[in-house]
Amino acid sequence: MMQLLYGITSTIIRHSRLTMKKCEEDEERYLIDSESIAAWENSINEYLGQNKQQIVRDIFYCDIPIGRLYMRVRDVDLSYVIRINRQGFVHEGVDDNMLTEQLRYEASVSRKKNGKENTFAHMGFGKSLDRDFVDKHVEETVAADILGMRAASSALFFPASRAGMLLLYKYFFAEKDTNSFLLDADETGNAAKNQLGLSAPVYSFLQFLLRFTLDHLPGEKEQELLDFIQKHLIDGKLELSSDESFYIPEGSEQRIPLYLSSSLINELAPIVKMLSGIYRYDTVYYDEIETCLHPLKQKAMARLMIRLVNSGMRMIISTHSDSMAGNMNNLLTFTMGSWGAELKEKKMRDLSLEEVDILRTKDVHVYQFTNKDHGTSNVRELEFRTVNNLGYDFELFNQNLQNLSDDTIKNNGVGMIEGLRFQNKVANIRRQKELDFFERFLRREFVYSDPDGKKEVWQFQVIISQHHVFEWSL
Repeated sequence: MMQLLYGITSTIIRHSRLTMKKCEEDEERYLIDSESIAAWENSINEYLGQNKQQIVRDIFYCDIPIGRLYMRVRDVDLSYVIRINRQGFVHEGVDDNMLTEQLRYEASVSRKKNGKENTFAHMGFGKSLDRDFVDKHVEETVAADILGMRAASSALFFPASRAGMLLLYKYFFAEKDTNSFLLDADETGNAAKNQLGLSAPVYSFLQFLLRFTLDHLPGEKEQELLDFIQKHLIDGKLELSSDESFYIPEGSEQRIPLYLSSSLINELAPIVKMLSGIYRYDTVYYDEIETCLHPLKQKAMARLMIRLVNSGMRMIISTHSDSMAGNMNNLLTFTMGSWGAELKEKKMRDLSLEEVDILRTKDVHVYQFTNKDHGTSNVRELEFRTVNNLGYDFELFNQNLQNLSDDTIKNNGVGMIEGLRFQNKVANIRRQKELDFFERFLRREFVYSDPDGKKEVWQFQVIISQHHVFEWSL
């Protein structure tokens, strides 16, 4: 799913054409209004529907059944003002007597939202480029901005299996160059493209690793994020270069090659490279952010995700971890919830949080994917529950914890559960200092059969954390 999202976004930008309406009072000024954006949305969805199979092949190099591809623009109160200036100048040819007049274009793009106009892009075009090229580039810039990006190239994809790729990407490209002669020039189509067995998003990640160039003067925001990673996640620092990288544990001078470092270090090395390189990215697709992270490190990882967003990045992340989901939920309650300022400050102190750990925007969307028959999935957006600041209800994770509770009860010799009737009631949710999870008190009623056959009804409470069953009593 994450690869599909990454691949389809660049596809949308590349195939975007938006109607620029010329302003009568200023011939150099154009407008892309909500009507133009709605027409663009319809045309893109028509393109996605008609070319669904080819789009999937271009991303995965194989046929994968997709029910429907479409996009929906939520923010309709949005428009763009474009200024395109045409400048003429005289060009002197080889022959001194031959003078020609040529044109050069400059363009600026401003976003108009909630009555405020903000210029976010300035572009200059060489004298050999025509007006159609200028218009196409401007339209792609606007499309990228609608999708929350600077450009298609400003997005970065982190696959789930980062550590192995980090260690082997140089060998991969060396092998690719060695075996390039094996590709038959007469072969066309996706089969020839994928002889190395990688999807397009994964290949782009390997290219990101290969092209990494260290920025010796990182910006202030990037350095603060790197300091946080070193202090709270990897307990040391990474010494990066395009040739070989080393891990230096905190309080040590030993330089450990990455291939001898822990899986945690290797999993986090790509994000350190992203923040340390000369190229800047504004959108990150981060698949399975909990990979190789100890549960006690997952809170720090959740804090890092919040800090990245607060620094201006757009994060699309996935997780299969109940503790990671719980940690993210805890942090989001400070933004999405309704605590007063005094209580909020107290809770932040209790959880050792800083202001930068609190998300500065409420533009958050959480989706739950549920597997169905025949390899399909049901996608449902979860709502934030403001009552008692409960946050998001991760139904699948909670069900798994209930199953774990049942197994633990059976394993601890409660007896043979003949019938089971239960009603889940969240009696209380409270936070404890230094804990990354919330507790659920589940009152259950069991019909219990002891070895003598005597039946009794037992009522008891089971206390479950987002990590494991840590206490229960009869």
